Amino acid sequence: MKSNWDVIVVGGGPAGSMSALHSAKYGASVLMLEKDREIGVPVRCAEGVGVVGLQKLIKVDERWIKTKIDKIDIISPNNTSVKVKFDTKDNGYILDRRIFDNDLALLASQAGVTVKTKSYVHGLTFSENGSVNGVKANILGKEVNLSSKIVIGADGVESRIGRFAGLKTALKIRDIGSGVQAVVSGIDIDQNTMKFYVGEKYAPGGYLWIFPKGNNIANIGLGISGNRCDIKKPKDSLEKFLSKHFPNGSILNYVAGGIPLAKTLDKIVTDGLVLVGDAARTVNPISGGGIVSGMNNGKLAGIRVAEAIKENNFTEKFLKKYKDDWYKADGKNHERLYKIKNFILSLTDNDFDHIAKKASAIPIEKRSVLKVFKIVVWRKPSLVLDVVKAFSGF
Repeated sequence: MKSNWDVIVVGGGPAGSMSALHSAKYGASVLMLEKDREIGVPVRCAEGVGVVGLQKLIKVDERWIKTKIDKIDIISPNNTSVKVKFDTKDNGYILDRRIFDNDLALLASQAGVTVKTKSYVHGLTFSENGSVNGVKANILGKEVNLSSKIVIGADGVESRIGRFAGLKTALKIRDIGSGVQAVVSGIDIDQNTMKFYVGEKYAPGGYLWIFPKGNNIANIGLGISGNRCDIKKPKDSLEKFLSKHFPNGSILNYVAGGIPLAKTLDKIVTDGLVLVGDAARTVNPISGGGIVSGMNNGKLAGIRVAEAIKENNFTEKFLKKYKDDWYKADGKNHERLYKIKNFILSLTDNDFDHIAKKASAIPIEKRSVLKVFKIVVWRKPSLVLDVVKAFSGF
């Protein structure tokens, strides 16, 4: 393997693969390094995406899809159920991330990207003027220094690449979700409905989810706000729920991790480096979903990085256009969602029950996510416009 590259991408998830793909697509030599032995494993994700958002970015392969979702069911603390049926354009997919992530990396490799797994990046290298110009890594047990014109940090919520470059990546504890999820089989659920349980009873400062995966299998997990984990431990809360609702289900595996529920970082570029996806905090602050937003963010970064290579300009000033493009595409909406999320954190179980009662009174054929969230912010009218703009697609 050569030691000099135009672009080195650290992390082989959807954002990393998309940034690598679009950098290579425009002529850059690109190396993508993934620390795990297989891209797409382990799956630390509920695997849900919106159909329209995904289709805008890539041609969908049926192999990726475990189930197709046409409705959601939100359950309040007193067990009031609010079902919302989607219009066809708003439907969702539950993906098989093992196949999906692997195929995205394959598409990147077919565009000319060199992909290496079991490649742990533990440092950056810098030029005399302080610009990032490469990485220090252990690849299949061998220590190497690799040089590049630009490094793309796609190494997830626990990203170290930004910190190595001196960027402020710390999250407030209220902006971190502590998540745990089990893949459970042998359960009888509606295969086309995603369920969400809200309130202190289930997940303080977050929610519990059931995402069906076909064949009586589902991702069942919950996320608790980081500043509420002293009230309930995520794994204990999940096990209690499973023992009550699915006592005969078989738990195939557990995963756990942090979920960034914040606005995009103030600074996601510096000389010779850009951050993408979870590392840049592009996850939806309300839902914790980040696949499509990370892919779009990675695409925008890859395009700008390719332009930087072409112009031989790797300065923060030149790369900053990527953040501007992101803000126009999704970042502004993320700020709206973040404001709404902070308000939701103030709601009590009684509030959730009240919201569910009002929402369930709307005839189901007239219910929508937008109408439900208008009820959510009934106590704070100043957020109604943000809700309309954030959820106008629903």
